[in-house]
Amino acid sequence: MRKVIYVLALCLMTVWLSGCAGGQQPPKTAGSVQAILDAAEKDTTSATASKPETTTDAPASDAPAPSSNTDTTGDVLPQTQPKPENIGKTVDLTTMSSTMVYAEVFSMTRFPEDYLGKTITMRGQFTVYGNTKSGTPYFAVVIADATACCSQGIEFVLAGEHTYPDDYPKEGDEITVTGQYQSYEESGGVYYHLADAEIVSE
Repeated sequence: MRKVIYVLALCLMTVWLSGCAGGQQPPKTAGSVQAILDAAEKDTTSATASKPETTTDAPASDAPAPSSNTDTTGDVLPQTQPKPENIGKTVDLTTMSSTMVYAEVFSMTRFPEDYLGKTITMRGQFTVYGNTKSGTPYFAVVIADATACCSQGIEFVLAGEHTYPDDYPKEGDEITVTGQYQSYEESGGVYYHLADAEIVSE
């Protein structure tokens, strides 16, 4: 009986090893991940090939480039004009939990066009950073997530004339700032900040 078991085990091992040793990959099915990725790549390649080439030397206009693509991760600059429905709306981050605040600020940086024109109120740490080329200080409110391992910041510009450091809190102080979320262009890039902001509490 033992000999029969050994012979069967040896036969099964041989069949198993010969199946693995072929080095052939299984045929791709229509629903496989690789087939879907290949099809998407072909679509992207054919769409890119059919688009006319554009140059970056053309002067920029104030209006956003016409596009049916609403994804802001590509070559098209995000919308820089507020949506009419955003004007007059407020987002008060001071009433939310720390997890929700961090998520909302992340959303503001990822999908800024959804917030353009809205009045934002937020509480966080006052931070100063500078542009080494122009020497201009920039001011931001930085918010940490619930575990304090990650942080997001939103730049703000106070309304009126102010001098740093005389008219500003100390770096690291907790402040509450309110202002309208707007875009601006600098050095060929589009950036976002709270404009006409005021520090409502320190």
